[in-house]
Amino acid sequence: MPLTNFDPDNYPIIVAIDFGTTFSPKQNVQYAKTLTLNLYQKVDGKYKMMEWGWKSKLQMEFLDASNYVQLYQYKPYLDENLTLVPWKDKVSVPNAISDYLRALHEYVEKKILQQFGRSYSRKNFRYCLTVPAMWSDKAKDVMRKAAIRAGLISASDHPDRLTLVSEPEAAA
Repeated sequence: MPLTNFDPDNYPIIVAIDFGTTFSPKQNVQYAKTLTLNLYQKVDGKYKMMEWGWKSKLQMEFLDASNYVQLYQYKPYLDENLTLVPWKDKVSVPNAISDYLRALHEYVEKKILQQFGRSYSRKNFRYCLTVPAMWSDKAKDVMRKAAIRAGLISASDHPDRLTLVSEPEAAA
């Protein structure tokens, strides 16, 4: 099925996410940097994200570590050019990324709706997500699929609804 033309006027809200290794700045919110950190609780043998960002860091201090796992600095694991200690956590890197993006997106959506009222909804958003310049097409594809799993866009959306921009290009 051929793609239809992308009309940016259908998406008047641009959500820009600088997905960082340690921090993830986001636009249109008062406190623009949040910690790139996920807190998972073991429930029925599976790990479910219960908190993200700064709250994740604060809550972990008071929890029984045997039933929780805190994940951070997972972004470098998508870079095939880096030699890193093998990832051994209970949650895969792509799932950690999509869980984080989902939580961040829900937060940003809530703030946008508070600011602009109900005249906009998620269907009016398009996205700009930064990625390292040296990432391979495979790593970018993993990030795009994580954004789809997170609910930023759907697999049937026009690819231009989510723009992956290299970090140096975004900073320029």
